[in-house]
Parts: sequence; structure tokens; C-alpha cells
Amino acid sequence: MAVAFLLGAGGVVVAQEPASGQPPSPAPAAARAPIAQGGEARAVTGVVARATDVDLIASASVWATLHRVGRDQAGPVDSVRTDARGGYRLPYRVSPADSTSVFFVSAEFGGVTYFTPPAGPDLFGPTADTIVVFDTTSGPLSLAMRGRHLIVGAPDSTDRIIVVEVFELANDTEKTLVATAEERATWAVPLPAGAQDVRAGQSDVSEEAMAARGGRLEVYAPFAPGLKQISFSYTLSRDDFPLRVPIEQPVDVLEVLVEDQGAQVAGPGLEEVEPATLEGRTFRRLLADEAPAGGVVTVSLAAVAFDNRSLYVAAVLLAVGMVMLLALARSFQRRTASARAVGVPVEETPDRLAQRIVELDSRFQRRRAPTDAERAAYEQERQELKGRLTDALLDRDARL
Repeated sequence: MAVAFLLGAGGVVVAQEPASGQPPSPAPAAARAPIAQGGEARAVTGVVARATDVDLIASASVWATLHRVGRDQAGPVDSVRTDARGGYRLPYRVSPADSTSVFFVSAEFGGVTYFTPPAGPDLFGPTADTIVVFDTTSGPLSLAMRGRHLIVGAPDSTDRIIVVEVFELANDTEKTLVATAEERATWAVPLPAGAQDVRAGQSDVSEEAMAARGGRLEVYAPFAPGLKQISFSYTLSRDDFPLRVPIEQPVDVLEVLVEDQGAQVAGPGLEEVEPATLEGRTFRRLLADEAPAGGVVTVSLAAVAFDNRSLYVAAVLLAVGMVMLLALARSFQRRTASARAVGVPVEETPDRLAQRIVELDSRFQRRRAPTDAERAAYEQERQELKGRLTDALLDRDARL
């Protein structure tokens, strides 16, 4: 049985189930009209099951939606509520134009959307993976920190330094953690004094689900059982150093990379290992296993002139994806392990690209009255993502 991935939709996710006795909500408007006409008739069946501490329980009356993503168009094909056994059957048609299309099924439960891994028409069989959904909670729920990575660049021509932080957080319970109606974050971490230009990086959480407030980086995305990666960056001035990063909770793997070869780095259990060369730039690398809570990582820059190279956010974030190759295997999700093994950035895997399309559609559908400019931007971004998804699938097929 394969567990479906959580859709980390942007914005605050509020868990609200229909009150007892109320009529079931209608299908999403976009899911009422099939988008494919003609072609070979097919159908996909599957099961939606809710995980508990001891077993999987069939989830009846849950909306299951079949999605198709192709170069020509993308969107939901059809929707149906699951029966008493949690089962669903979704008919669709496949035409020759669908040779590069992908299909997947999503299920919404407790205000959170889950979906099966995407597959091309020849691999998308008549029976989909079981979609495992979870009850929701607004906490308190502790997320275990499997990995924490701190990447500190060298000063650029303006004497500012980009810092990237990456976390692997595990929800080891059988409930999905969601934000509350009062917009309480599902997770937060302190930002250093002086941090500017805080930006979301390539991770499992969209930019819309993060916010820098009150000296902290707050996340409002839901956390399903399993592992989720979070990445963000910010800039500091040379005067903000030495940089002190507190370790607020125990972490299985602590990693620090610094581009300044003369920098001084200290922290609980950190030991220097072989350097990492990324995009022609060399980073010193320090690792620690099972770093305890209460410690502090300190980075002091060398008292030398900067090298006038421009260090920009995109390059560092790309480096982060490559740095993750060096971390321990237990710090990564199974769905991205094979892609990283052949050098494909996580953001360009078919799974992640399909997820981003669903996130984009979900965010746009929540807009009550989008402007023409917003609609045009939405359609342009979706078209770009569809093209990248098709290219990623073709590249994956070529490697098989």
C-alpha cells in the first residue's frame, strides 16, 4: 500500500467538518464538467481510508477527484463521493493527445487535500493507490526535527550575506496538524536580529503559507503524518555577525555550511568533514548527530575583505537542493529519494510539479473575484508548470 502525499496548500488551512445531519456539500464547481472528450473509455477505482493508531478505517462520503495535466489543458476530470467502503470509481477517456499527460486522484478530508502520485496514461492503472487521510488537530502536537541545515554564504559586493535554513520536520502521530481559525501557526522558528529579505525556498511549503512576524518565521501549512521539508532564506549585514542560531529542540542531524573559508563555527557536537563544492563555489561543511536542545550554533566571519562576487538568492537555493544529497538518507522522503539519486532537483520531479499545479488551482479557486491581471498571471504560471511537468515525465521515461 502506498501512502498518498499531503497537498501543502498555501494559506491558512482550517479543519472544519460538516455538522451532523447537514446535507453533504456539492462537488467543487471545477469538477462537474469533464475536460476530455472522445478517446478510449477508461475508469480508475480506489479506496480512501482514514488512519488511526491501530488500523485503517474506510472513509465514506469523501470527495475523490480525478485530475488530468497535459500540455493542452489541465484540470479536474470528474468527482464522486466515496461509498460506505471508502471506494470510488471515476470514468475518463484517453486520446492519442494524452501520451504526455499525467493523471492522479485527490481526496479532501478535514479541510486538507491528499492525492496519489501522478502517472502517465499507460502507468495510471485501473486501480489507484490507497489514499490515506488523517483526522486533524490544531495541537498541541510536537514535530520532531530530523534535520536542520544552515548555509551561510560569503559577503557580496554590498557586504550583505545570504543565509539559507532548511528543516526536515516529522509528524510521528496519526493526525494532521492544521492552523486554527485564529491563524495560529502550525510551526515557527526564530529569525536572527537584523534579518531582512526573508523569502521561502524550494521545499514542501509554498511561499503563501509562510510569514515573517515578530522576529519569527511562521508556517501555516498543514503537517500530515510523515516528513516535510521547509526552506527559507534571509540576508544579514556583516555587522550582524557573529551569527547565533539557537537549537530550540533536539535534532537528529545538524549541518552547517559556510562559504567564508576563514569563518569560525561552533556548535553542539559539530565536527568538520570534507568540504562541498557547489556551482563552482566551495563550502566548509560541519556535521553533528543528535544535537541536543539548548545549544547555540555560532558563526563568526573572518576579518578579511570580501571578494566582490555577487551572491544571489537563486544560486544559493539551487545549492541547497544539491547539499541535501549529502545529508543522511533518513532525513528525506521516499518520494524524492530516487529523483535526487539521478541528480534531478526536488522542485523538478513529476510529483512536486503536479502538486504545485494543484496548489495553484486551489489558491486561485479560493479567490472570490479575481482581477484580469490575477487571472492572466494564474494561467501563465499554470501553463509554465504544465510544460515543466511534461518535460519531467519525458526525462523520467528516458531514464527508465
